[in-house]
Amino acid sequence: MKCRPECPVCILSVRAREILSSDLSDEEKFHVLKLVANKIFELASPNTLTVVVASEAYRIVREYIGYDPYREYKRRCNEVAEDVLRRVRDLLYRGDEYEIFRKLVIASVNANAIDPGVATYSFSIERLSEVLLEEPKVSEIDKLYRYIKRAKSIVFIPDNCGEVIFDRELLRYVKRCVNPSCEIYVIGKSEPFQNDVTYGELLELGFDEFANVVDGETEYFSSLVEGHYSKVVDRLVSESDIVVCKGMANFEAVDELHWTTPIAYLLKAKCKPIADAFNTSVNATVVTIKVER
Repeated sequence: MKCRPECPVCILSVRAREILSSDLSDEEKFHVLKLVANKIFELASPNTLTVVVASEAYRIVREYIGYDPYREYKRRCNEVAEDVLRRVRDLLYRGDEYEIFRKLVIASVNANAIDPGVATYSFSIERLSEVLLEEPKVSEIDKLYRYIKRAKSIVFIPDNCGEVIFDRELLRYVKRCVNPSCEIYVIGKSEPFQNDVTYGELLELGFDEFANVVDGETEYFSSLVEGHYSKVVDRLVSESDIVVCKGMANFEAVDELHWTTPIAYLLKAKCKPIADAFNTSVNATVVTIKVER
């Protein structure tokens, strides 16, 4: 997705929050804020991808801060999500195969509410159980089920920690019950970016017990920014029957690639540019499939 005028302002606000909450001295904070602001407005234009601007700005923040500013937040999100999953598991697994699949998809997409990376949006992870099973405003879950049911190969692009606990539950159920013969490939980032789950964290969470976990060889805002992902990922996508993309950043990157492979987007539209892209309202949850012709 290309930048709209509000996008660089949002990106700067989030990067500034990371800088101001860091251990840098006041003098260093001024310096890094200027570097980040200059980089953002140097790159931003109606022809620039939002994910490129956000990634290059975050690269500067990480270079100067010297640590992952979201490390503890990610740990806490996974902890809360695990607790919520324990409490709702019985409810999720009531019904026939499709009904269970449907509820697991809904839990996965609603958990995308966990996201500190949008300046005009906030969500307390303690509210996760309240929103977990709300029906999506845009829903093609039945269509997604049919694609998953007949797929020989599925590529799954996760987004944030916390929600990844419900992604794991969904994919484990797909492999165990919906389509045991399919190959599932889960693509993770090489290095931390905001609260996104990394390749190493996917392994720690046990995704390799039922799926092939693949290093996307990128620290970019999405594992699928053109020119910044590996040939292995490109081959897996081209050979898959469906790609499932979680979250806004993956949509922002993949929407520009014009793949012929069907793409399922599972996300919460936390800002107007994303909501407009799906013809829905801000804060709506979306489960939809796009097929290039």
